[in-house]
Amino acid sequence: ETNLRRALDTGDQLSVHYQPKLDLNTRTIVGLEALLRWHHPVRGNIPPGDFIPLAEQTGLVHLLTRRVLELVLDQMRTWLAEGQEIQVAVNLSALNLAEPDLDRKIADLLDEYGVPARLLEFEITERASATLSRIAAMGSTIALDDFGIGNTSISQLRDLPIDTLKIDRSFIVDMATAGGEVLVKVVTDLAHEFEMVAVAEGVEEADIAERLRAMGCDVAQGFLYARPVPA
Repeated sequence: ETNLRRALDTGDQLSVHYQPKLDLNTRTIVGLEALLRWHHPVRGNIPPGDFIPLAEQTGLVHLLTRRVLELVLDQMRTWLAEGQEIQVAVNLSALNLAEPDLDRKIADLLDEYGVPARLLEFEITERASATLSRIAAMGSTIALDDFGIGNTSISQLRDLPIDTLKIDRSFIVDMATAGGEVLVKVVTDLAHEFEMVAVAEGVEEADIAERLRAMGCDVAQGFLYARPVPA
């Protein structure tokens, strides 16, 4: 916790890498997911799975999320100045969504960095309809991450301002079995029924990508295309 607080106070330990999302039909990049990286001066690279839960347990997640947004928006400002307009997705935790003024804080940062709200997407795994509705009203899009293993039920999809449904990588791995492929097709069709974009996570093989395209999945993300890389 002390090290994480120190990392937040310095400007050289925390950085953001980006993993592209590709349209399965046009094979063009349609967005990026921002992924936080922590390089400790002594311990080296610390996995997000080690420090994100710690940030949530200690309340540092709010400061951490703000730092991520600042880093991402600063980079997006640079890309916009170079004529590159691309949507970037940032992950929000359940604790972030519990902040009553989260939408105002996001709006202030968007205004400060001069980035249109439509270019910022938020990936969530928890339900918080009031907060999400206010964020969506600003013009940002909402993606439901890890669908199928989280707490959001199918019946709740109609009540949430969700634009994108991300199919968890565990389902993509299970496409090696007939039942697994059927399940992915069902989730893809479900997304389309709710007029959402279906995104497959964890795509690592060209054969899987082609099968996803054939079943109508819209977008894919994974090591087949690129690992998370610096801007």
